[in-house]
Amino acid sequence: MTAAAAYRKTIHKCARVIESTFYDLHRKGQKENLHEFRLAVKRLRALLPSLPSPPSLVLLSPAFRAAGRIRNIDVQRSILEETLDGRRMPDNLKQFLKRRRKKARRRLRTITRMIPADTLEDLVRAIQRHTNQEPDTGLEESIRKNIEGRITDVNESASQTMNAEQIHALRAKVKEAAILSMLLPPGSTPLVPFEKTADLLGKWHDCVVTLKTLDRFRKKHLEAELKNLPDLVDRMKDRYFASAMSLMNAPPR
Repeated sequence: MTAAAAYRKTIHKCARVIESTFYDLHRKGQKENLHEFRLAVKRLRALLPSLPSPPSLVLLSPAFRAAGRIRNIDVQRSILEETLDGRRMPDNLKQFLKRRRKKARRRLRTITRMIPADTLEDLVRAIQRHTNQEPDTGLEESIRKNIEGRITDVNESASQTMNAEQIHALRAKVKEAAILSMLLPPGSTPLVPFEKTADLLGKWHDCVVTLKTLDRFRKKHLEAELKNLPDLVDRMKDRYFASAMSLMNAPPR
């Protein structure tokens, strides 16, 4: 499959996912749809600019952020349960996470109800029209150069000391490169483990937001006994980051 055909196929699939999941995202039992919706938006953000004058995705941004809050809470609970390693999670912490998730679901419901179905449909059709135009013959080369630029960014960043904001920016670049590289034939670019690196930096991010949640919890529950739970999560965060740096420092094959 050519890069242009893969580009068109991927974007059309993302548009269908958004259209089919959007108005059910806030409902219970929608973890998979939340994941698929957010993944579709991420892919569109990475892929659409490869052709001139792409449609704006700003309409989806509030729902994307709100869905991300729900996803983060679910991941935070998993991280805490893993860190506790069979020990009972404090009831007040469990209730704290439950209330935050419920609030996030209400927020997402409000956001999705504010967008008329025909407005969402217009956006989906605009995305499809954008990809139905014949991609220019330089699309594959443009994607390859974009990926090579990301490799340069990764290598430069891996040799520097980064603060949290810079690591978040790097994570976004690595994820974009992983998405773009899916369009190219195997062997057409240096074999850099973008997907694995993005996964490790994603887990680093999950630990960061978990620590922020624990900090908020402690401020609301001064009497709470968390013992060494924050320290354990912090060490887990550092391990993920070190593993990601190790991958990025490895020479491309």
